[in-house]
Amino acid sequence: MSKPFCPLRSENKTLSLSLHQRSLHCPPDCAVQVLSTLSGVLRDLFRSQQEGGVAAGAQETDLSAAFQGSSLADAACLLHLMYGPHTASSGTFFRLSVAGRLLGVAGLAHKLDAAPVLARLGAHLQELAQRPLHFSLPTLLAALRVAQACQLAPAESRCLDAVAHSLAAGGSEPALLEAVDHSTLATLLVLLVDKARRLGGQQLPLPQVVDAVPYGGSSGGFTLRISGFGTAEEGYLLAEVASPWVDIGGFRWQLLVYPLGGQGAAHNLSAYLELDTQHALEAGVQDVGVRFSIAVIDQRTIGNTAIKSTSSPCVFPDKYNERCGRADFMPLRELRAPSRGYLAGGQLLVRAEVIVVGTEPAGSDAYT
Repeated sequence: MSKPFCPLRSENKTLSLSLHQRSLHCPPDCAVQVLSTLSGVLRDLFRSQQEGGVAAGAQETDLSAAFQGSSLADAACLLHLMYGPHTASSGTFFRLSVAGRLLGVAGLAHKLDAAPVLARLGAHLQELAQRPLHFSLPTLLAALRVAQACQLAPAESRCLDAVAHSLAAGGSEPALLEAVDHSTLATLLVLLVDKARRLGGQQLPLPQVVDAVPYGGSSGGFTLRISGFGTAEEGYLLAEVASPWVDIGGFRWQLLVYPLGGQGAAHNLSAYLELDTQHALEAGVQDVGVRFSIAVIDQRTIGNTAIKSTSSPCVFPDKYNERCGRADFMPLRELRAPSRGYLAGGQLLVRAEVIVVGTEPAGSDAYT
């Protein structure tokens, strides 16, 4: 029998399950102990089978009824996540999304009441929704559909707000919105009206990339310009500010900046370089090794420019974290010092220099 496709690294743990004339098997004592803890539906199924005379040590425990209507691949992926809760990370959920399996796996987790997996999924969706300018409108809408299908109310609320934020920032794509149900469209309309009211009819201040220069096949640099300091719009800079994606070395990169403090360093500017993991996975690449530097530019005296660089290659993603950088890049008092020109003209300039030094294809364990 051929193995069911699952875009997750396998630990070769399976369980007795029959779907579409194919099956998975494992010792039932292991399955009962693990899955009874992680799924309310399976716990009830095991209990009912035992009460009906099926011994706990029987050669096979039939779970077909619980998984009815699901593909074998979705079942295999969910069982992988349930057996190894540490694998239910943002990186894993991104991989499932790229493979087109996140909605199916998430729906099965909801059907089986797999609470630990759903909790991690909800946290992932909320984290994604906190960065509406980082992700495309299709990605945000896909996250919203998953949250709604799993009835994850907090994540659904965050995703709705993120979609509205993306639309307010000029991310409207009518063809995508045609598939959204009327109730969701009505909610988005209310959110858009509220954002327009608070902005006084102005568009959200957007970050810009300037001086994007490819130096060669594997290196390049770009500058993120963040405007609006010292104006009524500055409050919108309290959240993470993400640059548009820039192609360097065959991959897509962006700068992430917390210009007024954040990421556990409330009195510091935080700055990170981030890889577009989904784009890399679609290209068949699992890990990317780079050397990079990030600089906050003094617009009056170039010699005062603050630069932080890596002394050794940084691997993206780092344990499923798609970013590398510093939470304490620069104290805010230094950023705002009148003697420095970091905020000259009400704008902040942050530059990244990137050199790709190596890659690992998807499925390799070289960096793990």
